[in-house]
Amino acid sequence: MKTNFGKMNIGGHKLATLFVVLAGCQTMANDPLDLSRAWDLGTLSIPALAFEDGYKRQGSVDVVLPKLAGAIKPGLKLPVVVFAHGCNGLGSEGRKFINLVSANGFAVVAPSSLARPSRNFKSACDPRTKTFDILPYDLRLAEVRDAYRRVLALPWADKENIFLAGFSEGGGAVVRYEGGEFKGIIALATNCGGRSHQGIAAPTRVPVLVIYGTNDEWSSQFDFHCYPQRHGGPSRLLRLQGVGTAVMHMPQTRKAMLSFLATLRGG
Repeated sequence: MKTNFGKMNIGGHKLATLFVVLAGCQTMANDPLDLSRAWDLGTLSIPALAFEDGYKRQGSVDVVLPKLAGAIKPGLKLPVVVFAHGCNGLGSEGRKFINLVSANGFAVVAPSSLARPSRNFKSACDPRTKTFDILPYDLRLAEVRDAYRRVLALPWADKENIFLAGFSEGGGAVVRYEGGEFKGIIALATNCGGRSHQGIAAPTRVPVLVIYGTNDEWSSQFDFHCYPQRHGGPSRLLRLQGVGTAVMHMPQTRKAMLSFLATLRGG
């Protein structure tokens, strides 16, 4: 990931100030009201097969979730994917991911990190220069933990089949997630590198699929630290030659993702 540190001139006083700011950020990252905004204003997609009328339900969590009581087929349990979007929000790649996975029988919930009052990083992600000044992974990891907890409380969620996925900044977040509770992890458009992180943090028993374009505009393949082959199950690395950050349009991406999810789900 390309990071712009040119603005960081840190002396002794500034370093002490930075530690105070970081401590405050860590506190805000786990603030319940702040996290509730990310959840409520996130996107929820429930596949068509869950309903007698054959139509999927999709929209913001706070609108869709209350309408599901009594609407989902009795006794049905749905596998769930928690999706972490990129630095500009859900975007076209996130929507393509949700539509593909939902069409294949999975519920998807994508918390909206940009809805959090604490995420006031208007200059952190610059689409023009493809650089970051701030890497808000403390916020993103808190969102993942919070989403998992909330999914466990959903009566229609298959507790044995909860997956984690992320794209770009979200992909960088999911490879930093140290927990072992997810059935599998899909990391899109991340090199698993950065100033303070290298590799995949999840236990090696957790299967991981990494899909990365060698011409990714946001990160460098020369700082590449993704080795999912060290993990169990159907883990693999799919490097798309000549492809940029956007990977969801590639048939190889869609095939690899669906195969990974189906194998782990057992269907």
